Amino acid sequence: MRELTSIGLLKMLEGSSKRGLGPGNLGVLISRAGVGKTACLIHIAFNKIFSRKKIVHISLEEGPEKVISYYNVIYHDLAKALKYTDDYDEDRALIDGNRIIQAYLNGSFEVERLRINLNNLADQLDFRPETLIVGWF
Repeated sequence: MRELTSIGLLKMLEGSSKRGLGPGNLGVLISRAGVGKTACLIHIAFNKIFSRKKIVHISLEEGPEKVISYYNVIYHDLAKALKYTDDYDEDRALIDGNRIIQAYLNGSFEVERLRINLNNLADQLDFRPETLIVGWF
Protein backbone atom coordinates (compact mmCIF):
# COMPACT_ATOMS: atom_id res chain seq x y z
CA MET A 1 0.00 0.00 0.00
CA ARG A 2 3.02 2.25 -0.30
CA GLU A 3 1.44 3.67 -3.47
CA LEU A 4 -0.80 5.62 -1.13
CA THR A 5 2.10 7.78 0.08
CA SER A 6 2.95 8.87 -3.46
CA ILE A 7 -0.60 9.70 -4.58
CA GLY A 8 -2.27 10.32 -1.25
CA LEU A 9 -4.60 13.06 -0.20
CA LEU A 10 -2.07 14.43 2.28
CA LYS A 11 0.47 14.93 -0.50
CA MET A 12 -2.11 16.91 -2.48
CA LEU A 13 -3.04 19.01 0.55
CA GLU A 14 0.60 19.72 1.39
CA GLY A 15 1.26 20.62 -2.23
CA SER A 16 -1.48 23.23 -2.11
CA SER A 17 0.28 25.10 0.68
CA LYS A 18 3.77 26.54 0.72
CA ARG A 19 5.27 24.22 3.38
CA GLY A 20 2.56 21.84 4.52
CA LEU A 21 1.09 21.93 7.98
CA GLY A 22 4.34 21.36 9.87
CA PRO A 23 5.07 20.24 13.43
CA GLY A 24 3.09 21.89 16.21
CA ASN A 25 0.40 23.24 13.91
CA LEU A 26 -3.28 22.46 13.74
CA GLY A 27 -5.26 21.67 10.62
CA VAL A 28 -9.05 21.68 10.70
CA LEU A 29 -11.39 19.94 8.29
CA ILE A 30 -14.96 21.25 8.44
CA SER A 31 -17.96 20.42 6.28
CA ARG A 32 -21.55 19.32 6.50
CA ALA A 33 -22.41 15.72 7.33
CA GLY A 34 -21.92 13.03 4.74
CA VAL A 35 -19.30 14.56 2.45
CA GLY A 36 -16.33 12.44 3.52
CA LYS A 37 -14.54 14.06 6.46
CA THR A 38 -13.96 10.70 8.13
CA ALA A 39 -12.60 9.16 4.92
CA CYS A 40 -10.35 12.17 4.43
CA LEU A 41 -8.94 11.89 7.96
CA ILE A 42 -8.33 8.18 7.53
CA HIS A 43 -6.57 8.77 4.20
CA ILE A 44 -4.31 11.25 5.99
CA ALA A 45 -3.72 8.69 8.75
CA PHE A 46 -2.87 5.97 6.19
CA ASN A 47 -0.42 8.30 4.49
CA LYS A 48 1.41 8.73 7.80
CA ILE A 49 1.19 5.05 8.75
CA PHE A 50 2.50 3.79 5.40
CA SER A 51 5.32 6.32 5.68
CA ARG A 52 6.16 4.49 8.93
CA LYS A 53 5.10 7.36 11.16
CA LYS A 54 3.05 6.91 14.29
CA ILE A 55 -0.41 8.40 14.82
CA VAL A 56 -2.97 8.56 17.60
CA HIS A 57 -6.54 8.65 16.37
CA ILE A 58 -8.78 10.35 18.92
CA SER A 59 -12.50 9.74 18.64
CA LEU A 60 -14.96 11.92 20.49
CA GLU A 61 -18.17 10.12 19.52
CA GLU A 62 -17.43 6.53 18.50
CA GLY A 63 -15.74 3.67 20.34
CA PRO A 64 -12.50 2.15 19.08
CA GLU A 65 -14.30 -0.77 17.39
CA LYS A 66 -16.29 1.60 15.16
CA VAL A 67 -13.15 3.59 14.28
CA ILE A 68 -11.33 0.37 13.38
CA SER A 69 -14.23 -0.62 11.14
CA TYR A 70 -13.91 2.72 9.29
CA TYR A 71 -10.20 2.03 8.75
CA ASN A 72 -10.92 -1.50 7.52
CA VAL A 73 -13.56 -0.39 5.01
CA ILE A 74 -11.40 2.41 3.63
CA TYR A 75 -8.32 0.16 3.47
CA HIS A 76 -10.23 -2.44 1.45
CA ASP A 77 -11.70 0.24 -0.85
CA LEU A 78 -8.21 1.68 -1.45
CA ALA A 79 -6.77 -1.77 -2.10
CA LYS A 80 -9.49 -2.46 -4.64
CA ALA A 81 -9.11 0.93 -6.35
CA LEU A 82 -5.32 0.55 -6.56
CA LYS A 83 -5.64 -3.10 -7.64
CA TYR A 84 -3.41 -3.85 -4.67
CA THR A 85 -2.52 -7.51 -4.22
CA ASP A 86 0.39 -7.42 -1.77
CA ASP A 87 0.39 -9.05 1.63
CA TYR A 88 -2.55 -7.91 3.78
CA ASP A 89 -0.92 -9.30 6.95
CA GLU A 90 2.14 -7.09 6.47
CA ASP A 91 -0.07 -4.02 6.06
CA ARG A 92 -2.16 -5.00 9.09
CA ALA A 93 1.00 -5.26 11.21
CA LEU A 94 2.16 -1.85 9.96
CA ILE A 95 -1.22 -0.27 10.71
CA ASP A 96 -1.52 -1.86 14.15
CA GLY A 97 2.06 -0.99 15.07
CA ASN A 98 1.80 2.68 14.06
CA ARG A 99 -1.74 3.57 15.14
CA ILE A 100 -3.37 3.84 18.53
CA ILE A 101 -7.03 4.71 18.89
CA GLN A 102 -8.28 6.53 21.95
CA ALA A 103 -11.95 7.24 22.56
CA TYR A 104 -13.21 10.02 24.80
CA LEU A 105 -16.94 9.42 24.90
CA ASN A 106 -19.82 11.30 26.54
CA GLY A 107 -17.96 14.59 26.78
CA SER A 108 -15.00 13.07 28.65
CA PHE A 109 -12.30 14.75 26.54
CA GLU A 110 -9.92 17.03 28.41
CA VAL A 111 -6.59 18.30 27.11
CA GLU A 112 -4.83 17.39 30.37
CA ARG A 113 -6.20 13.85 30.20
CA LEU A 114 -4.93 13.56 26.62
CA ARG A 115 -1.52 14.89 27.69
CA ILE A 116 -1.32 12.27 30.45
CA ASN A 117 -2.33 9.49 28.05
CA LEU A 118 0.25 10.59 25.46
CA ASN A 119 2.95 10.69 28.15
CA ASN A 120 1.95 7.19 29.25
CA LEU A 121 2.19 5.93 25.66
CA ALA A 122 5.68 7.40 25.39
CA ASP A 123 6.88 6.16 28.79
CA GLN A 124 5.32 2.70 28.80
CA LEU A 125 5.20 1.73 25.11
CA ASP A 126 7.85 4.01 23.58
CA PHE A 127 5.05 5.21 21.26
CA ARG A 128 5.52 8.85 20.26
CA PRO A 129 3.03 9.90 17.60
CA GLU A 130 3.92 12.40 14.92
CA THR A 131 0.27 13.14 14.23
CA LEU A 132 -2.95 13.32 16.20
CA ILE A 133 -6.14 12.74 14.22
CA VAL A 134 -9.24 13.98 16.08
CA GLY A 135 -12.62 12.98 14.76
CA TRP A 136 -16.23 13.73 15.49
CA PHE A 137 -17.93 11.09 13.40
